[in-house]
Amino acid sequence: MLLIKSTPGFSQDEEKDTAPIFTSDPIKLSFSPHGLLSTISLATSRISDSEKAMVISISAKRREKTPRFRPDSIILMTADDKMIFLYHPYKDSVYFLNDGGLAFTSFQRIDKREIEILKEEIITAIVLIIDNQDVLIKISNGSARKFKQVINLTL
Repeated sequence: MLLIKSTPGFSQDEEKDTAPIFTSDPIKLSFSPHGLLSTISLATSRISDSEKAMVISISAKRREKTPRFRPDSIILMTADDKMIFLYHPYKDSVYFLNDGGLAFTSFQRIDKREIEILKEEIITAIVLIIDNQDVLIKISNGSARKFKQVINLTL
């Protein structure tokens, strides 16, 4: 794999030598539609003692034109239409895959209120902006329940 972008969302002076620590294994989601994306996984992470993060990893299928992901505008949606806007990226990276596809990973800071909503609600969809268009990804019930269990255990 070849690293093509790594964008820390913080100043090196403010947070020296900090690396996020995964607090859960990635949960590979079952989702629809499958057109552009081949895999999506979610995990939880700890940035520091007081900061937590949601980790979103996406693999896109090979295309003629490389898709452009917006890491500063990811939306998690619940069954009762609550939305959690993830627009505080801590770190993101994009890699070209051996099969010609693309892998995108984003660590998004989440605050106490967002953690409360994640513990109370089940995430049923994710909205991503890819190539300047909103892409609604519906998560299967089984994947949503499994991720909620991970949230309750790790955040």
